[in-house]
Amino acid sequence: VAADSVSRQRSTNNPFGYDGRSWLIGPAARVEQFRGSRPDSAVLRGLARADGFAPMDMMMSIFEQYGARPIFILLPFKGPWADYLGISKRTRLEVYATARAYARRRGVRLVTFEAYDDDPLFLADRSHPIGKAWFVIDELLDNFYHGRLDGPLD
Repeated sequence: VAADSVSRQRSTNNPFGYDGRSWLIGPAARVEQFRGSRPDSAVLRGLARADGFAPMDMMMSIFEQYGARPIFILLPFKGPWADYLGISKRTRLEVYATARAYARRRGVRLVTFEAYDDDPLFLADRSHPIGKAWFVIDELLDNFYHGRLDGPLD
């Protein structure tokens, strides 16, 4: 895909698929400090917190009050970087599963994009879409807006 080619060209200064500029102004200078800094236990502890979805609950109450039917997008982890931080694939899958369970309980449409978890070129850094991601997200939103999505998404 052309978008991957451009992203690949822009990420030659690091092994994680970070956009080169994002890498330089972000973790490059402290990369060794990040190794193993987010063990699974810390991620799972945060996931288990009772108030972890409180902001979503507040938003959902507002949406329900106005009759809105939103779609929630959970961007994937940047898998290679998450591995470096110490967040295992198993824990990342648990995060996606927890989000899906919450969405089912609340009757919310959710897309996790977890299929792109191992794709180093889907995000420019740990949280910003780039290239191919924008094409995928744009198609999803267009289909959602025009009512071409049926049933639960994830």
